[in-house]
Amino acid sequence: MNKKNSELKASLQRHFECKNLALKYINSFTPPCNGVELEFYYSAYFSQLRSILELMKEEFKKIFEEKIKKSLITLKYTDGNNNYRYLVELRNSNIHRGLMTTTSGHVINGKMRIIAPKTITNKREDETLTRFGFYLNEIIDLCEEKIGKVIYGLLESNNYFNSSISKEENKKLNEESLLFIKQNKDMPDWVKESFLKANYKFNFHEIYEVQNNNLKNILLNKK
Repeated sequence: MNKKNSELKASLQRHFECKNLALKYINSFTPPCNGVELEFYYSAYFSQLRSILELMKEEFKKIFEEKIKKSLITLKYTDGNNNYRYLVELRNSNIHRGLMTTTSGHVINGKMRIIAPKTITNKREDETLTRFGFYLNEIIDLCEEKIGKVIYGLLESNNYFNSSISKEENKKLNEESLLFIKQNKDMPDWVKESFLKANYKFNFHEIYEVQNNNLKNILLNKK
């Protein structure tokens, strides 16, 4: 276990939690719907998803992209590169170019289902991506089924869930934590004094174990 790995996992967990919060609202929409809320939560979902993809792309480069593209292939939509790029440019078009993603939809079994933009272009308009699901909800369902598992597989196979730590490393991390608290200008003095007086020592092995278990559950959609 190293600090960089821990920071990556913490970032992934936060983005997944934000994405899942947006998904909770997406799945709850029934007519009549507030158009602003629809746009907000669908936009939030794909923004958080893009952040997850970028984090993993920075860490694992082309290996991650190749695995994600393969995972997004379906019997009907067989171009994994198109499907991956559609996700990327859907978010970019929404955030940077003003695309409204929730302008039309249908009610199915009492729930709102949003029709996905048929095509999306990149900023240079030299690439056209086609939707890989009639409804955005179909695309979301596929992402929920596949992406977490791909990320879990990469982290697991590259030993990112190893929580072992030496006594020396634990001591060093405690020293860094103590220094952070002493230098933190936003923390009230009485809190600092209480912590220093208690002389508390963190067990980073246990902290990493909890972090690993929480992230695994999120990635594998376990409650």
